[in-house]
Amino acid sequence: MELALIMPPKLLEYTNLLPGRFCIATVAMRDAVYREYFTKAKNVTLDNGVFEGEVTTPAALVELAKTIQPEVIICPDTIGGDAAKNFADALDFRTYAEGQGLKCEFMFVPQTKRGKWVEFERAMQAAAERGFEWLGICRDAVYNAYGQFTNTKDQELNRFHFCAAILQDGLPQALNVKWHFLGVGERLDLLQYYWFVDRMDTASLFWQATWNHSVDTTGRLTTLIKRPKDYFTRDYPPAGHWYNDLKRNCTAALQYAQKATELRSDIQGGRL
Repeated sequence: MELALIMPPKLLEYTNLLPGRFCIATVAMRDAVYREYFTKAKNVTLDNGVFEGEVTTPAALVELAKTIQPEVIICPDTIGGDAAKNFADALDFRTYAEGQGLKCEFMFVPQTKRGKWVEFERAMQAAAERGFEWLGICRDAVYNAYGQFTNTKDQELNRFHFCAAILQDGLPQALNVKWHFLGVGERLDLLQYYWFVDRMDTASLFWQATWNHSVDTTGRLTTLIKRPKDYFTRDYPPAGHWYNDLKRNCTAALQYAQKATELRSDIQGGRL
């Protein structure tokens, strides 16, 4: 499992604490330093920026992708939107982007309205059948799909239930796609069980470090999951205030991610 650290433009050097590179499109569009950093980086995943509450046009997203040349681009999605329409929009975007000469892999992020877990899973299956290389799993969508069964708004427990449900159905093996979990959250200890997940991104490891929160002995962080609206623009205190906590958080996350990689090897090698 490869982890990527989402950092504000003025602190991009700290993304090197984790191996992955995850670029927020709407930030790259307005900040030249941020855009240049990811233009020079390798194996970038380009996020459409909807989590920040900003929507960009397909044309603008494709033009940015031509500059950055990402390995993976996340198709536009609507948080809490209709599952079938969300898939149709993603398919239209991929067709448009390929027609514009964009050469990269495409990630579909299934979304759904509350309680529509069947539609959620059908959208994932449809994406795999239509050749999307990646499925991106959003915690809000997982809550909408499975919250009726878990009876909790805890995002991490809902995502853990999601993993159990699709593993029971054999979907990770059957769909033959790569998986990206969007956002690590506060339960670092659960990463070790996500053996089929290829990549995850995180802002919480840094955001919580700025509050002097570091991972405890059980692998948990204080519950401050979602980054604030001004995450990319606010003035943060000097690194001496939060660097050690950030480093501890990243080191712990890498250790749990490595356990997931080892579990994957054991499962695929038939040793379990």
